[in-house]
Amino acid sequence: MKAREFLSVSQVSKLIGCSKQTVYNIIHSGRLRAVNILQKKIIIRRLDVDLLFEELQPIVPKTEPVKQIIEYDISECYNLSEVQNKYGIAERTLHELLRRNEVPRIKNGWYTFVPKTLIDQLLS
Repeated sequence: MKAREFLSVSQVSKLIGCSKQTVYNIIHSGRLRAVNILQKKIIIRRLDVDLLFEELQPIVPKTEPVKQIIEYDISECYNLSEVQNKYGIAERTLHELLRRNEVPRIKNGWYTFVPKTLIDQLLS
């Protein structure tokens, strides 16, 4: 296949390791030029397949920013029931708020503690 100047959809799919439908989708999106010479006979220039990969940008994995870990003392924290009582918030709503805002939690035995400063900023 590498020496051929023109390829069928099946050959292109084998060459790039995808399904025929994916090749059709690439053609219909306009990223790969093809010619329909008969009603069900589409041919693609090998040069156009090579150009497709030159135009594509490589996928670079996203790196997560390094989060600074801050140590909190339990004396500087509320337990969850204290937060619920102080702000009149339901347990489920509190857990969702903590998850959404990525509030650090400190487990100590049966209790879970959250930093007072962060909770006061969120709920005041």
